[in-house]
Amino acid sequence: MKRIKYFLLNSLLFVFCLPLFAQSEYINGELWFCEYYSNRISDDGDNLWLATSKGLIKYNKSTGYANNAANEVGAASESTFTVVEVNTKGVVCYNEDITYEHPKVWNGTELVTYGGLGYWGSAYSFAFNSKGDVWGSVLGRYFPPLDSANHYVGYGTANMSSSRIQTSIMDMAFDSNDRLWIAMYGDYHYLGYHNQNSTTTYVGTNGDTPKKITSIAIDTNDNIWFASEDGINYYNQITGNEVCMNKEQYPEMLVNRYYGNDIDAEGNIWFTSENNLLKWNGSEFTTYTCPEYKEARAMLCDGDIVWVLLKSNKLLKFQNNEFETIDLSHTVNNEENATNPRGIDLDGNAFAIPVNQLGFNSLSEFTLSFWINAKLFNHSIAVDNGGTNFVTIREVKEDSDYGYMWSQVGNTSKSWTKNNIEIKGKDMTASGSISTELVSFDFPVSEWKYFTFVFDTDNSRKKVLMYIDGEAINQTLFSPTTWSDDFIIMIGGARYKLASLEAYIDKVQLYNKVLSQSEVVESMKAPLQDDTSLLASWDFERGSTIDSEGFMFADNSTIKASMYKVLSLGGVSKGVEIIPFTFTKGIEQSNQPSEPQGIEESITEESNTKAYVSNGVLYIENSEGINSVEIYDTAGKIITSGTYNNASVQVSLPTTIKGVIMVKVNNEVVKVMI
Repeated sequence: MKRIKYFLLNSLLFVFCLPLFAQSEYINGELWFCEYYSNRISDDGDNLWLATSKGLIKYNKSTGYANNAANEVGAASESTFTVVEVNTKGVVCYNEDITYEHPKVWNGTELVTYGGLGYWGSAYSFAFNSKGDVWGSVLGRYFPPLDSANHYVGYGTANMSSSRIQTSIMDMAFDSNDRLWIAMYGDYHYLGYHNQNSTTTYVGTNGDTPKKITSIAIDTNDNIWFASEDGINYYNQITGNEVCMNKEQYPEMLVNRYYGNDIDAEGNIWFTSENNLLKWNGSEFTTYTCPEYKEARAMLCDGDIVWVLLKSNKLLKFQNNEFETIDLSHTVNNEENATNPRGIDLDGNAFAIPVNQLGFNSLSEFTLSFWINAKLFNHSIAVDNGGTNFVTIREVKEDSDYGYMWSQVGNTSKSWTKNNIEIKGKDMTASGSISTELVSFDFPVSEWKYFTFVFDTDNSRKKVLMYIDGEAINQTLFSPTTWSDDFIIMIGGARYKLASLEAYIDKVQLYNKVLSQSEVVESMKAPLQDDTSLLASWDFERGSTIDSEGFMFADNSTIKASMYKVLSLGGVSKGVEIIPFTFTKGIEQSNQPSEPQGIEESITEESNTKAYVSNGVLYIENSEGINSVEIYDTAGKIITSGTYNNASVQVSLPTTIKGVIMVKVNNEVVKVMI
């Protein structure tokens, strides 16, 4: 903590350099100042808030989920942010580095803009006093909270008129007496405090040798700690003395130039330089680093954790003397990270979408798609070797698994030798349920597969089509039971006498229509964004927000999903419990199949061609005549072809071909189910 007091203050976080007018300074040909201005990271208790070059990023510490939260506080998501300061009451202070923009405070319901100051420029610091009042700054001026009439007065530092470099306030913090301390990057003065008579008292006067302070921290004895080019400094308020410690005195410091600093709950004072983390325990320094520790820009103490943010937008979590690397670049850049994509780990739990937000009924047509990488199947630990639960639509209550549709993988009681899939639907015309055993499919482990469940309606009967990697595998027909808003669409989770699924999933999609086979193949690459039928999609990379109850909003809508732990006793369900999302590896672009190479024309919905398969023979008819035929599998690999001059053609197919084939007749493509 900046001090063990009322609220956590901030350290440093990198953003790309932008023109900073007269207050900037070139060091060795580089605009040093703009890379190291302070207060780019803050903590509201549950989340870290990061002011970045592309958005205001909120990182949930318990779930590991990061999203661009700029729009939540009335800012533009693509802005460069120079400062963020938050407190546990949900107050968010920030500044967008846009021409004529002013510091802003979001109190959870409304946005207050500190305009009309008579000057403008980037703000780099906010601070909360013991009452929770917000003090802010712009360049070399600082100002108190708004009064009841929304009036305020800005206080200027004495050396704002320097001809050499204009002062900017880089950090502010309150001591135990609610005295506001001001750290400056500039000329003549570098440290001072605000008096009750609305003046500033300076304790750091350096004449022709300016110090460039970027962050301050105040310990329990009200000593002011900061770093500059000559080493680590602290100012003792009681004696009025300033002490400097450097690498010549303490070789373990490695360098003199440290940027961010903070104080943990035990009173240890932490600093970050470009390449190492430094701790002062009151008598000695200890240095920590790791291979990823490069160009550090920010740090924050949080209980027994020290967070460090790098220029590369990677977040280092230092705990128990070990570093963990968290890559936030995909979130900061507002795009998926193809080299390090994210999914979620079911870990025996369920990804769950409550249906009460969808407006479905018993005969609604919809499609559910997702990528999955099974870690293992727990058939052997299921009650009576019942297999592993897969995808279900059901309610989960005390002693009840009642529902609409169920599926499971493997079942030794049926003498299955492979990890095959069985789908069941509750049939109103039967005493139990009917099912289809997909004995032809071997469900592999440690391999990404793309599953699509299409819920079609055929003469008041429900038809469930399942596609794997775009290939239709089989279908299940049933007369559906009454739809209930208590149902939950679940991927994974425990079920009666079945083991729970251990797997990673990624890129979940939900549509309110029946996707065609060609659309299923297209959705393997990305959701069908131009299609209004896309109700919800979750790619787990960016854009979604997790609410206070643990539900995650879809990337494209307000539909929410959660992680459910299905409670059970002796194989019988006892309800569900919402648990945090566990983010982990996702599907890489290289894992996804390439586009079919042989079929360039789109599939015709209304066709002149009629084609069907019977007893291994493909029958084709076209009233305008058939000149050429090319047959492809769903991956675009050609099966056979030929030229003709007839109105009808018969083609014998290999016995190994199953599911769907694509038939190109002349320049028209049709799909045929085998």
